[in-house]
Amino acid sequence: MNGYTCQRWDSQSPQTHQYYPSKYPNILVENYCRNPDGIYAPWCYTTNSSIRWEFCSIPPCVPVLSRVVKVKLIKPSSVDLNDPAVLQDLLKQLQQKLQDQGVKVNRVMWRKKQDGQIFCGEEKTD
Repeated sequence: MNGYTCQRWDSQSPQTHQYYPSKYPNILVENYCRNPDGIYAPWCYTTNSSIRWEFCSIPPCVPVLSRVVKVKLIKPSSVDLNDPAVLQDLLKQLQQKLQDQGVKVNRVMWRKKQDGQIFCGEEKTD
């Protein structure tokens, strides 16, 4: 925390390293302090060839709490659950229902199974 300039993550000079932005997209950008290995606090490699890295004097991010919510969906047979617009609308409705129940929601997203499908279970016809 001596105030050395941070090296860009996409640079291998003067410090060579294994943290490539392609491995951590949208995280290792510019020369910003980050914590890609989950150690004590945000840090960066320095542009000073004799000081490899240092912790940054910024507070660590608060961990994000994620929850999985199981949804039972009853739909008319005319609704296509593979339609992105339908899926987006269902997410908006789900987010609103959670907020109406007092749940603080930052982001709601579908969780895909290994086969790429979102929904499973019985499919009843009208």
